[in-house]
Amino acid sequence: MLRVRCGDLVKPPLAVWVYHVDIGRDARAKLDRVRDRIFKLLGPAVEDTTWGLLRPGLLLHDLAGRVASMWRARRFPTVVPNPPNINRPWVIFDYLFSRNTHLDPLFSLLKTLGMVKMSRDIAWDRALPETYLVIVGINVENGLMIFLHNGSAGIVGSDLNNLAYVLGHILKSYSVRRVILEDVECMGEVAYYLSKLEERGWDCVTWKTSGGKNIPKEVRKGWSKEEYERKLRDVDWRRLEFENSKLGSIYLSVSRKMFKKGRAVTIDIKESVYKITLQRIQLLPSVFEVLSEVIAPKKFKTVEMDMDDRADIIKTYTERRGVVASACVVRKLYGVEPNDVSYDFVGYDLDAGANKIEVKTFRGSIDEYSHLTLTRNECEKMKSVEGYRIFVVENAWSDNPQVKVISDPRRLEIKEDSKDILTITTVPEMLYRCPDWKDHVDKEESGEV
Repeated sequence: MLRVRCGDLVKPPLAVWVYHVDIGRDARAKLDRVRDRIFKLLGPAVEDTTWGLLRPGLLLHDLAGRVASMWRARRFPTVVPNPPNINRPWVIFDYLFSRNTHLDPLFSLLKTLGMVKMSRDIAWDRALPETYLVIVGINVENGLMIFLHNGSAGIVGSDLNNLAYVLGHILKSYSVRRVILEDVECMGEVAYYLSKLEERGWDCVTWKTSGGKNIPKEVRKGWSKEEYERKLRDVDWRRLEFENSKLGSIYLSVSRKMFKKGRAVTIDIKESVYKITLQRIQLLPSVFEVLSEVIAPKKFKTVEMDMDDRADIIKTYTERRGVVASACVVRKLYGVEPNDVSYDFVGYDLDAGANKIEVKTFRGSIDEYSHLTLTRNECEKMKSVEGYRIFVVENAWSDNPQVKVISDPRRLEIKEDSKDILTITTVPEMLYRCPDWKDHVDKEESGEV
């Protein structure tokens, strides 16, 4: 667990999770390409006007500014480019996602006042989200990914694994494995390697025994080098604190109360590391560098995709790949550079001049799906906007997804869906089904992602 302290204010804890990915030599050689692919395929987070996010994604400066304005908070001018940022060998960015929670007291109040429509078809545990921040550092040279996040592992663990899985796919990794930190041997190794960083300003200032007794630094100086290292590696301690005047403090805790829940690596990072300034780009890699040096990966667990995907990380990534593949096809068919408007909610995803492209994306083959789904807004734009096209993307996670073009979607058979879907703005939205869409495909192209 990592805890951030700014002055006297203790912010929500940020836990440390570490992953390893097998990155090809090509990815290692081209940091700019890795950064650009992450930016293009994760996309920006989109805020909701009430409690959380419409879509997970990168935390960009525009979003922070809009939210600050919404809440009448002070907005600080940014002097750095939007993430991901490169500080060799690290690619660093902030990622936001919403993990859906149970009914919110505010929502209950609105319901009591008759301001929210009730329906048996609504999954209330999916209606309102909490928002989580993940600060990601990817060492492109050795394939190490470090996540600093503000959620309990028991709640958001599957979402973090999904994000790691997605990043592994972006980096074309053969496998993604989480480094197991919840292990006594690992904690001993972390303590040992931290002690080796004294020449770089990390000083052991606190040593507490299993009985809660504090061993002063003067006493520890009387230990031989061999005894000191043995005590560290054998976890002959309950709590250690290593302090650095520029970055903050690292705490190692193995109290008996923690045994059932796992051990903790805790860091108090100075506020300056988190401000959106050039200093952040310089200091945050130092935090990741220390963590990567003191955490020696020995035990791993292979990461698998969680298809429940309650934070929509997999869904959003799939949609982004569909938009990227469709943009490639637009260039082939129409000879223009499309404008991505998928985050503007205008009823279509790509503005290609005379052509307005709505993209529907499937991770697998279209043979698995019987119909397309359209929103009310998309249906209205399809009927009113000239040049409206629907691109259906299949096998979106392949390098060259197939894109099927419906040039005249007005001929589609439109049927109302059987139930309303509640968005996180608590506004019911009717969906429409197009069961005969395959009969109206008139072109097919591949789009590189």
